[in-house]
Amino acid sequence: MEGWIKLHRQLLESDTFSNEKKLKVFIYCLLKATHTEHEQVVGKQKVLLKPGQFVFGRIKASEELN
Repeated sequence: MEGWIKLHRQLLESDTFSNEKKLKVFIYCLLKATHTEHEQVVGKQKVLLKPGQFVFGRIKASEELN
C-alpha cells in the first residue's frame, strides 16, 4: 500500500485524540480504507470496495494493532 492521508487539526480537540487506543484504531481504519474503487477477494467471494471502505476482521486487526 502506498499513498497518504490527511488529518484535520480539529482532531486535536476530539475525545478520540485523548484516548491513545481509540486514536490508534481510528488511524488504522483511515490507513486501511481504499481511495479508489476496486475488487477484493474475501474468502471465495469478490467484493467491490468503494472509496472509504475496507475489509475488517477482528482477529487480523487485533494482531496488526497488538
